[in-house]
Amino acid sequence: MGFKSKTEQWEDTEFIRRGQIEAQKKQVNAILLFAKIVEESVKDAGPNGIPSGHLYAAMMHKVGIDTYTYVIGLLKEAGAITEQNHLLRWTRK
Repeated sequence: MGFKSKTEQWEDTEFIRRGQIEAQKKQVNAILLFAKIVEESVKDAGPNGIPSGHLYAAMMHKVGIDTYTYVIGLLKEAGAITEQNHLLRWTRK
């Protein structure tokens, strides 16, 4: 065991770990909510789909491009949407 500074001791407390877990829960819930919004937007676009850039342009004031592409990737892996030539279509029945 090595020496721990007061800051390191404080960072290792249950209080701090609990705060980190709560922050992670909020992030996960936010991503899930955003994924639901994106999926519903693609579904509402109908069988012709929606250009991915147009959908992002409508959401860019609330979310960054990295988060947007991450959620699009999750939805494509889940089989909820497809993307062909940057056109998003809803595939889930």
